[in-house]
Amino acid sequence: MRTIEEITSAMTALVDGAADRSLTDDEVTEYEAMETELKGAQRDHEIRNRNAAYNTVPMTARPATAVVTREPLPYNVARTSGRSIFQPGTNGHDFSSDVFAIINQDGRAPEAEKRVSALLGAAFRPRNDVDRADTAALNPNRYAPELWQPQMDYATPLWDMIGSGPTDGAPFDVPKFGSSSGMVGPATEGVEPAAGAAAFTMQTITPTQVWGKVEITRQTARRGGRPELSGILWDQMLREYYEDREAAVATFLNTLTAAADIAITAGAGTNASDLISVGDLEAAIASLQFVRGGNRFRAFAAHIDLFKMLARVKDTAGRPLYPMINPTNANGTAEALFSYLNVAGTRVVPSYALGATGTASANSWLFDPQKVRGWASAPERLEWNFGATVQTANIPQLSHVTIGIYGDIALANLDINGVRQVTYDPVA
Repeated sequence: MRTIEEITSAMTALVDGAADRSLTDDEVTEYEAMETELKGAQRDHEIRNRNAAYNTVPMTARPATAVVTREPLPYNVARTSGRSIFQPGTNGHDFSSDVFAIINQDGRAPEAEKRVSALLGAAFRPRNDVDRADTAALNPNRYAPELWQPQMDYATPLWDMIGSGPTDGAPFDVPKFGSSSGMVGPATEGVEPAAGAAAFTMQTITPTQVWGKVEITRQTARRGGRPELSGILWDQMLREYYEDREAAVATFLNTLTAAADIAITAGAGTNASDLISVGDLEAAIASLQFVRGGNRFRAFAAHIDLFKMLARVKDTAGRPLYPMINPTNANGTAEALFSYLNVAGTRVVPSYALGATGTASANSWLFDPQKVRGWASAPERLEWNFGATVQTANIPQLSHVTIGIYGDIALANLDINGVRQVTYDPVA
């Protein structure tokens, strides 16, 4: 096989020999053959250079730093006319011969088997694979605003019991019966009855106000966000508004100290003491039939300690006194999940706003919802395109925007006779 230089020289000589004429057909055929031979020689040269670079000779001197060397390839693979051609490698081994030896020598060619396995392992071993860490910048986490999780809402059982409608914030007067006497009596023939007397009163109800605000920087407001930041803030303001309104009702009830008491026997941590406490409560409910107007006490807001006692108490046979399932011969029931209890026909509703569990006496409230009333305006949303608090020399600042909330709440007891304060101490 001629070298590249030899083939190039032959081609040049052929062309120079026909400098003063055209090439004959035989000369053209010969030139084309030399071109094909030149391409083959160039391809072989490239293969030899690549193999030489791959099969580097280890350095004899110890390098200053660690280096990685490759073992000589057992085979030489060349790509010719779209086919892979195996030729003897630098160590003189041929792939086809090794495969033949493995097949025909029945395991007696371990070195050949080792070389073939090494080639196949290298061929199918992943090199420079791309994993998730390599594409992290191209595959960011998906943002899921539709799964936004706000703070959980409290129920508002106290307000649900007394809520009577809206208010415009202006005080209003409620006319009330005061007293009467001598208006009706036994008749005596021929004798004129004495004149009776009656007096009436007026109760003025003055709403109170609640309000609040939040200021955010203008840059934050302009960006909005998903979910929308202003919507999130307003939603949280509403949540706190309703919680404050519920707390206001609890505070108001605790001011009704003139109400008659229903004192339940203190608990002692036993079912026997719980049965005594329940007996006290049911007897008090029965007694309400003998007050003026009868038992119109349809609202019963229970403190956690009283409610838990009613939920756990059992009869002498170990059955729930207020069963949730298949009640039989019971003076009441428990609704699913203990959402409320029916005690002798009275709906007892748990109220978180009356206070946390403790070891001292706490108040629950039993009342006629026509005698304890509440009115509230719809929460008003206020917005200012400036900072209301962050100011310099009383000049509104452009650096902030403000979202505010305002509302009116009116609470009233129209007749203290329609209220009972229920006291229970969970610890004797």
